Amino acid sequence: MSVYLIEAENGLVKIGEAISPGYRLSCLALCSPVQLRLAAILRDCREGELHERFRKYRRHNEWFLKEGELRLFFNQHFGAGLDGPVADWITDWDKYRNSQSDKKRERQRLAWRRRLEASAA
Repeated sequence: MSVYLIEAENGLVKIGEAISPGYRLSCLALCSPVQLRLAAILRDCREGELHERFRKYRRHNEWFLKEGELRLFFNQHFGAGLDGPVADWITDWDKYRNSQSDKKRERQRLAWRRRLEASAA
């Protein structure tokens, strides 16, 4: 299992653990109202330790506000941090994005959003 960081466009970061972080991102993106991106896969970290370390930035379950010590953590360990360019510590997202299964999940996500919007109208 790998610890992953998923960044949301609303300023939150999910610290989680999964066998396949790319697949986890696809599942979360299916029902997310905001854009998500796989920001990092951390090989030598424990999810629980990061949750404890950044607990004061916790907003909901495994979602944390990207500020203060959490932002410094990324800047120290990953150069420019989550706001910087893609680096070698970020997984190769293209292999997930271009796969047929991800295209199918994207179509399902869009269909789900249309159904939600239609039911809300």
